Amino acid sequence: MVLRGTVTQGEIGPKTLTVEFPVRTDEVDRDGRMQLAALVLYLQEAAARHAADLGVSMQQLAEQGLAWVLARFRIRIVRLPTWRETVAVETWPSAIERIYAMRDYLVRDADGRELARADSAWLMMRIDSRRPVRLPRDFGQRVPAGILRSFEDSILNPLELGVDLPIQNSSFEVREADTDINGHVNHAALIGWMIDSALDRLDSSAGLRELVVHFREEAVPGDQVRVDCRPGAAGSNGRSVDHIIRKQGSAGPVLLGRSHWE
Repeated sequence: MVLRGTVTQGEIGPKTLTVEFPVRTDEVDRDGRMQLAALVLYLQEAAARHAADLGVSMQQLAEQGLAWVLARFRIRIVRLPTWRETVAVETWPSAIERIYAMRDYLVRDADGRELARADSAWLMMRIDSRRPVRLPRDFGQRVPAGILRSFEDSILNPLELGVDLPIQNSSFEVREADTDINGHVNHAALIGWMIDSALDRLDSSAGLRELVVHFREEAVPGDQVRVDCRPGAAGSNGRSVDHIIRKQGSAGPVLLGRSHWE
């Protein structure tokens, strides 16, 4: 079986991996532009392949009763690619911060122009208890961190949202199709729900420029979830949107997020 995407030598340095993907018809919107959730899955696939090369794949961790889970994600978009374009995703482990393994990304088009950049913070979770654990002491040696970062500030900084959410919301039941190998809703699906909720209140000309997400709890099939959003901080001219996804019966949110549009 041939996996989708072609692996090439990273351009930033020997610690990076680049995977090229052709944009498919099922990954674009009515205007032919790639949907963000599909691009996020490209990043996930590139990260998974690089983790396997570095000896810390999902399968290798599962043998130890562990799994990777995404705790923080941020992406800044220059341009979303269109149908039939080839997208190159370069990724690398960028740092170890407390119990988080940091991973960065750079997305380019076929001519090498930047389409987007992203960073992320990952936790190791015990599969049986669903609780995070500290990274192994030798993790920094086995997975050497690079020196380049996609952003100057840390994605681990707190995300302060408005206290009056929601102004708009939708509720539905989590489907099996929304889940991933960990048995919970995949982060790309959660991000897709956030984007849909924002587009319901923005005009059709709005273009997403940046998204920050803090993942807090799992959601699994059968959970009743509510996706809330409202205009963000004052002075944003209605182009900043705060997001919260909650599930019925839980005191804490599934995620907190903020999107910026122009």
